[in-house]
Amino acid sequence: MTRTGLPTDPPTEPPVNPTTDLSTCLTTDDVARLAARSGLPLADSRLPDVTATVNAIHQVVNTLRGIRFGETTPAPAFDASQG
Repeated sequence: MTRTGLPTDPPTEPPVNPTTDLSTCLTTDDVARLAARSGLPLADSRLPDVTATVNAIHQVVNTLRGIRFGETTPAPAFDASQG
């Protein structure tokens, strides 16, 4: 611990869960299978657009997961009146 009471080493990252690992791109076959498994009707003509959208969202989520917030207080705890 430092004099500020914060740990000197950054917190360790939790292990990656393979069921939520978004590091690989999904194929149109993957999206079709997931849509069918979820009971969502998805026309074959929409598969390329939906696949591109899902992969773009996965990229953003992966970027956000890489941000280290450390001891940052959650936004709802912020009180602007205390400057």
